[in-house]
Amino acid sequence: MRVVQGLSLYTTRPLISFPFLVFSFHFSNFDLRNYLELETEDKLEYRFVPAGNGVVNFKVRAPNDAHIALTTNPEESDPMLEVFIGGWKNSKSVIRKNRTKPDVAEVETPDILNAGEFRGFWIRWLDNVITVGNEGSAAAFLSYENPEPFPINCVGFCTGWGATGSWLIEPASEQTSPSAPTAAALSGGAACWVAAANGEIPPNAVVGGSDGEDMYIGRAQHEGGIIPGKVVASHGVCYIPWGGVENPKAEYEVLCDFGGEFVPASGSDIPPTALPAGESEDGEPLFIGRVTHEGTVTVGKVQPSHGVCYIPYGGEELSFAEYEIFPFHEIAMQVMCTSTPRNIDMYDLHDIDERYSRISRRAMLKRWDALHNMKWVPYKASGPIPSSAVECGSIKQTKLYVGRAEHDGSITPGFINPAKKVCYIPWGGKAHEKKMCEILCTPGAFVPCSETNILLRSTPAGVSEQGEPLYIGR
Repeated sequence: MRVVQGLSLYTTRPLISFPFLVFSFHFSNFDLRNYLELETEDKLEYRFVPAGNGVVNFKVRAPNDAHIALTTNPEESDPMLEVFIGGWKNSKSVIRKNRTKPDVAEVETPDILNAGEFRGFWIRWLDNVITVGNEGSAAAFLSYENPEPFPINCVGFCTGWGATGSWLIEPASEQTSPSAPTAAALSGGAACWVAAANGEIPPNAVVGGSDGEDMYIGRAQHEGGIIPGKVVASHGVCYIPWGGVENPKAEYEVLCDFGGEFVPASGSDIPPTALPAGESEDGEPLFIGRVTHEGTVTVGKVQPSHGVCYIPYGGEELSFAEYEIFPFHEIAMQVMCTSTPRNIDMYDLHDIDERYSRISRRAMLKRWDALHNMKWVPYKASGPIPSSAVECGSIKQTKLYVGRAEHDGSITPGFINPAKKVCYIPWGGKAHEKKMCEILCTPGAFVPCSETNILLRSTPAGVSEQGEPLYIGR
């Protein structure tokens, strides 16, 4: 297949083995509708917004010198603290007080910014201490204790020294509380996952079980997957079940502010409203389960293709066919898929490996979308392109956009050509034209990939007629 500045698709078994680009959703839990968008010129002129309650979460796309000001009033005046991220040709970051050298804090941060993709950060101020960190990490990479504190009511953003910037700023009303042991709350679907470390438990964390103390619902990255597990505060880790053993993780995320309730389940019968909480190294959605075992109620992962709930316990990964699963809300058992569906062609009951048995393709895709907070907008190819639509290439100076459409039992990614007023999808050796489709409106970036390069933060954008995840590539 030959593609020139267009879009192809990537499956987990590529037919052609050569390096290519795959679309990676670096902010998979990101909802553009909830963020303030700013564009800053190469002028070192701050644009101010109201400050949150002790924290500001933001993303920036710039080659260097992303500057953030913390002030009492929406103006450049003392007292004032400035955070320079990626200064000195994107080699270090500093904190400067009252626009005066020497800087009060400094750290080497080579290549911390990128002109081609958004990078997420947080800045907190609590008890006179200013801390700066990367999105998704509970640890700060830059900090300063201010001996002369002042009220911080405004936050300013600017770029300079040869750089322009695009900013995505979380509104002040939605910023994470400064009392939380984390920088940023990461929301996935209706759930809120908060980064933490070393036994920290954020406010409103969801209790999932007990073992002499409360056990919280957590998840962590491991071997190319995002694996649900149990957070035990006194142990200082989140334990996840993987590879037959109980794996401790010092850095993890905790489920917070979520009102679900465990319900009985068994085997591969996953309730339609089960909360996607992670994914395996192969891209299969994983769910939150728990089991009563040896006087404990232990949280673990439900893997549909295996038909069991795995729990981390006593150093081992134990499996149970009977378990409880955590849904969006309490549901009756009769809503579970226990009989032959009406649209049998859209189910994987006859797949050889039964990898996604009893889960419809559309339901499966919705779970992936919820897990990564993907925004796919129904679109008629003759209509106007949404302002937040994702570009993926060009043909004869016409911009192309990421789309997907149903075809022969699959939901296949492709590209929308506004000039032709169609969405093209590759399937069966041909390019198929679709007038009705969905258009992607979630930011991301194309990154190099190959057959052996598994991208943890890529997310399925479609599903084949055999139930195999499909990804966006070019």
